[in-house]
Amino acid sequence: MAKVRPGKWLTQEDKNFFMRLTPKEITKRFLQDIFSDKYNLVTNKKTESRFNTYDQFELKAGEYHNKEKIVTNCGIFIYNKRCLEETFLAEAGYQNVELTKKRVGKINEMLAQHAAKSKESLILYVDYLNKLRWLGDCIHSDICAPISIKSFKPLPKVQKRKKELLKKYEKEIAAKDLKTIDNITSELLAMAEEELKDDSSYEMYASGARGSFDNAYRRMQIMNGPVYNPSKGEYDIITNSLYEGYTKEDIATIANNLVQIFYNKSIGPGDSGYLTKQISAGFQTVMLDEKGSDCGTKGHIKFVLTEQLAELYMYSYMVEGSKLVELNPENVDKYVGKPVKMRDPSYCIGDCPCNACAGNRFYIEGLKKIGLTMSAVSGVFLNGNMKGAHDATIRLTEMSLDEMMT
Repeated sequence: MAKVRPGKWLTQEDKNFFMRLTPKEITKRFLQDIFSDKYNLVTNKKTESRFNTYDQFELKAGEYHNKEKIVTNCGIFIYNKRCLEETFLAEAGYQNVELTKKRVGKINEMLAQHAAKSKESLILYVDYLNKLRWLGDCIHSDICAPISIKSFKPLPKVQKRKKELLKKYEKEIAAKDLKTIDNITSELLAMAEEELKDDSSYEMYASGARGSFDNAYRRMQIMNGPVYNPSKGEYDIITNSLYEGYTKEDIATIANNLVQIFYNKSIGPGDSGYLTKQISAGFQTVMLDEKGSDCGTKGHIKFVLTEQLAELYMYSYMVEGSKLVELNPENVDKYVGKPVKMRDPSYCIGDCPCNACAGNRFYIEGLKKIGLTMSAVSGVFLNGNMKGAHDATIRLTEMSLDEMMT
């Protein structure tokens, strides 16, 4: 986690200034007036902003849709006021969390559950997403930390350790042992992350706003790592970083790397598009059975419910003894981290996917002809191809058979 910037404590007058705001008053000019430093080109002097997004104040219990007394900051308050007050603030309550990519994603998922209840809520959710995009786009360049010189060059301590590890595991690297390479880069990344955690530029990585530390920083300052060689059917290893530059021996490997990157973005989407046509042709006639239907199958999927899987299976039915229990936002915390038996359409024995096997999500959304929604599968491959053009990192992951099946 990046170092927390020290903010001032607002006076009561300053707090009242924020509390009196209406969402429509929060414009780009307003945000720049209160949060942006000003630089005078004539006098060469900088004027500090009136407030910082991390300046703090206290909200008493119930003062602004918060159940308990909390300490919040100006940036989080502006997010709640501009994005949530006219959409889901009454239902979701004040969101007093650091607005990283991961945490905003969780808020968005929670609000999506509210949006699924009616068409009116869905319209509000679209309005919320537009407000969220607007807020980020209009002010980020004024308040976000820039890249520092320290983060732009290899760190001496990390470089020293890198030389030691490359010498120690010289044989394994020559044998193209991917596990050894992964261990080396993981250790060096951990060292770099520890040294940079108090540097302002690390906020960009820690927040998830732009670039991933194990891809962008690793390739620029530590090492490129493994690159697949299709002519040999094996991986070649580049131990230099972009900052260090590549050797003559690396030229062919870099060429392979570039081909893989641009294939993902050029030919890859075509493959995904053709898969979409195949799926649409094969599943276009699939329709749901009537609301309340149950084919009576005894089949189910058994797995440990994680937060990520809970999002995927929300509004699906779990088998508990002789009865079915719907997984929903009200009871999900009770089941996360525990083994569950989930009904699934793959076990349905009816002529059409029944309500018990398909769950309630499609019924809530008013969809009966669900066949064309199967194209979401090819959409995953499409997104993967597009992201692969920006991140060609080879990552090793251990997983059990059960994890692969769920």
